[in-house]
Amino acid sequence: MPAVLYLRAIGVGASSAAALLQATSLPVIVTAAQIGLGLGALLPVNAAAPICAGVLSTLIFPAGALAILRRQDS
Repeated sequence: MPAVLYLRAIGVGASSAAALLQATSLPVIVTAAQIGLGLGALLPVNAAAPICAGVLSTLIFPAGALAILRRQDS
């Protein structure tokens, strides 16, 4: 939660946008799924679910951050 640390410096809106931008962690999810597959702990179908969720967060969170920043500037 690094965005909380600079909440007072940049305000609630910008801090919320920063939190959304920092929440996209697709490389970590892909790495964890690959390790799980390599160890035999995950089936390919089970590894695909968090990766799809990570892809969606990579698409949706920046759009949400942009919407927050545009609303703040208005």
